Amino acid sequence: MPSKLKIKPLTAVVCDSIRQEDNGKAFLIGVYTGNITIEMPSINDPALQPLESRIPLSLWVPFEASGIGKAALEIRITPPDIEKEMNFKATVRFDETPKQHETYFLSFKELPIPV
Repeated sequence: MPSKLKIKPLTAVVCDSIRQEDNGKAFLIGVYTGNITIEMPSINDPALQPLESRIPLSLWVPFEASGIGKAALEIRITPPDIEKEMNFKATVRFDETPKQHETYFLSFKELPIPV
C-alpha cells in the first residue's frame, strides 16, 4: 500500500509575476532578492489621506513529494506594521506516486499584500 502524501517545500521565491509558457517553463518576473521597500508619500502632507494600499506579489514554491493522496500547504505572511497575519492555502494531490528526486512547483499569483 502506498504511503500517505507528504510534501516538503524547498524555498519560496517572491516576485512581481509568474508566467507559464507553452513549453512548460515558468518565467519569474521581478524577483526580489532582499527587503521590499515601498516609498509612501509623507503623511505630514495634509492633502494626502492615509489609505490602506495593496500590492500584488507572487510566490513560487518548489517542493518535493512522496506518497499519494492530498496534502495541504499553508503560507503565512506577516507584513511589518500590520497586525493581522495573512494566510494562503493550497491543496496538492497526487494520484500516482511522485517521481523520486523530482521537484514540483506551486505558484501563488498576485497575492494582495497590504502596505
